[in-house]
Amino acid sequence: MPSTICSDMHISSKIKLTQEELANICGISRVTLGKVEKGELGNTSVKTLDLILDSLGFEIEFKTKQNFGLPSLDEL
Repeated sequence: MPSTICSDMHISSKIKLTQEELANICGISRVTLGKVEKGELGNTSVKTLDLILDSLGFEIEFKTKQNFGLPSLDEL
C-alpha cells in the first residue's frame, strides 16, 4: 500500500514544527497545510503538495500507466 502525505499523525508534529512554522517554510498558509494534513485536498495543487514534500525531504514521483492501468496478459 503506498504511503500518503496524510497519516494518523500530523506531518508538522512528526518533524517537531508547528503548523505555522512548517507553513511558513513551505510558503503556504497554515489553513492550507491543516487541510492537507486532514486529507481535505479539495483543489490543492500539485505544486503545493510538492512544496510541502520538498520541505520534508520527499518528492512526488509520477509513473506512466500502460494499458490504461490494466495488467498485461504476462502480468496476470
